[in-house]
Amino acid sequence: MASGNWVVSVVYTPTYGSTNPSYTAVTITVTCEITSWAMSGAGTTSHSYSTFQAQKTIDGSGLTFTQEPACGYTYSSAWTYTIPSGSAQSVVS
Repeated sequence: MASGNWVVSVVYTPTYGSTNPSYTAVTITVTCEITSWAMSGAGTTSHSYSTFQAQKTIDGSGLTFTQEPACGYTYSSAWTYTIPSGSAQSVVS
């Protein structure tokens, strides 16, 4: 959503008495638009994992995500992992 004012209009068909069937339901003002995120704190080592190795934990708690421009909006993040199709872990026999 770009910065600026966005208006949600409502149009209704009145049964009785109204001469103005449309009105502004809500005006949303966006004062700052995040155009990108910069990440810092990531290591430079690649991680790999073999099916038969012991469990491996990758700590992402030191990663910092910075808004560009600095709008000050709050955000949350979640880590997910998808097993690639066709890999040994995803094949059911």
